[in-house]
Amino acid sequence: MRSINPATGETLLEYPEPGPAEVEGRLALAARMFAAWRRTPIAARAVLTRRASMTLREGRERLARLMTEE
Repeated sequence: MRSINPATGETLLEYPEPGPAEVEGRLALAARMFAAWRRTPIAARAVLTRRASMTLREGRERLARLMTEE
């Protein structure tokens, strides 16, 4: 799987395509993580969500450039 800049045709990144077993494994992991997240108290969720927000803000220039190129 490739991420391609449509304006230039340049390949930005290449990702290995997962097979069916890997997809199933990742879906099962996501289901387990969601179950754990649901049991997490709301105050702890808020802390984690704020941290994620700060991480995204710190990388906003890089992420904006990548999204624009894709």
